[in-house]
Amino acid sequence: MKRAVSLLLLAAACQPAAPEPLDHSEPFAVFSPESLAERLTGDGRTGPFELSGPTLRVGVLWDAVGPSSLEGRFSNDGRSFGPWHPLTVVFDETRSHAGHLDVPWGSTSLQLRVQGEVSFLSLEEIHELGEPDAAPLEPLPPVARARQALAPFPTILSRAAWGARAPTCSSPTTPSRAAIHHSVSPTNDATPAEQRLRQIQAFHMDSRGYCDVGYNFLMTRDARVWTGRGATVLGGHAANANGGNVGICVVGTYTTDQPTTQQMCAGAGFLAWLHATYNVPLNRTAMKGHREYGQTACPGDALFGRLNELVMLASNGCGGPPPTPAWRAEFVSQSFPGAHVGAVTLTQGDFVDGFVELRNTGTQTWTTAATRLAPTPRDQPSPLGASTWLTSNRVSGPPANTPPGQVARFPARLQGNSVGAFTQTFGLLHENTAWFSDPGQGGPADTFITVRVNVVPRPPPPPPPDAGSAADAGAPPPVDAGSMTPPPDAGPTTPPDAGPPPAVDAGEVDAGADVDGGAPEAFPGDEADTGGEERIDDVIGGCSAAPMGALASLALLGRLRRRRAGW
Repeated sequence: MKRAVSLLLLAAACQPAAPEPLDHSEPFAVFSPESLAERLTGDGRTGPFELSGPTLRVGVLWDAVGPSSLEGRFSNDGRSFGPWHPLTVVFDETRSHAGHLDVPWGSTSLQLRVQGEVSFLSLEEIHELGEPDAAPLEPLPPVARARQALAPFPTILSRAAWGARAPTCSSPTTPSRAAIHHSVSPTNDATPAEQRLRQIQAFHMDSRGYCDVGYNFLMTRDARVWTGRGATVLGGHAANANGGNVGICVVGTYTTDQPTTQQMCAGAGFLAWLHATYNVPLNRTAMKGHREYGQTACPGDALFGRLNELVMLASNGCGGPPPTPAWRAEFVSQSFPGAHVGAVTLTQGDFVDGFVELRNTGTQTWTTAATRLAPTPRDQPSPLGASTWLTSNRVSGPPANTPPGQVARFPARLQGNSVGAFTQTFGLLHENTAWFSDPGQGGPADTFITVRVNVVPRPPPPPPPDAGSAADAGAPPPVDAGSMTPPPDAGPTTPPDAGPPPAVDAGEVDAGADVDGGAPEAFPGDEADTGGEERIDDVIGGCSAAPMGALASLALLGRLRRRRAGW
């Protein structure tokens, strides 16, 4: 099975320089893809990894090209291993994952079994759960006054911009110093920056037991600065040195990779902002690398070697901000739930209408004729395409030409064409010119806008009614009057075969006498009768008092029965 595995089990970058244990926020081994391939057997197992000491958990972060799974098992002698255990997964979004393995007491080594094409993998020993110790606030180094730094201040994006979860604590602190970190994740990252930040936060909160992402701020490879805990909330990034210490993490691995010119300028602008806002001195006494606070190689040799330059740029300027690209967009909102929140559920054949709002932050005007929201991967039809799309691989354009600084709403209909779970990403392009994520442009990345859709089968229609059921039986057949059963209290009836009734003499019928010769009964309402008795010719409409036929007898019987029943 092909494996594009970059097991950044990450210790060469973070091995202790002394017998003291590592800062527990650092991974413990680093492997190149080639060396990892040598460690994997045919069934995906690695050789054993030695633990540095009593370990509560082993934290794991990984990216996978497709479906993947990881298992671990432990040994207390490095030779005999226990059963395989699946990871407790705390983050699972598109290609990025995070979780941990709880370590049995007395274990000294770990073996992994990796299934699937894994492109990034990091292991970290966790010796205790919860926030790292926060040392008392250090006094502010003496400065005459805060001077206006020359580096351009960066735009610091909010927590909402990357979909941060709510924290569970907010201990205040007063900024007096700074620590620069790196995340030891892929440097030139195919994962959207917002998703990578959510992965880090979930790992910190759910595997390490922190109250939030550990850093106060983070900077991604595109030189954007994102709010973590914020400057005045106690961080969780440097054991025994968090008091007053504003931690900024440069996302990536800077052991040998160099920060870009744009990152250096944005980082200098951030330090200048700390200086101007909170009086944090612009010197290397107050602004340090993580390794200067604890036993770690963080922030990597390449970045650590440029901290002096970074502070100097904060004081003296960095030549101005990088030029604004022609095609760049800033995400504003979308009507669909973010992929990190949940999925849209559709019945097969149904659709949902929504939109994506983006702000033009480039130099060129977006046009209705050429600017397009499109599904990605590029120029491929989407399984969620709808008849309202411009083509099978172009969703929509802006409703009007959109100059720089303005917001455009791109309509987007998603249709459940086939049953399944789909993760659809979208990018922006200007036809025959550039995709916004191309080198030299400003993004967003082709995978930045992401929607998850679950399409479920349409329930079968209800079966047609049974032909013999009452629903379609039609009108009831005619009823023979002679076959109707009289009401239960209607009194005795003449048997069907008794023949015609005997002749009745009109003078022999007494309204108060029982029709079958019994004793007279009093009926309700008798007292209202005017004569106390009723003549037969009144009943049958003045017919002759001579003997009557069957019809006259039935009429008389019916009348008398109605009176008895109180009708």
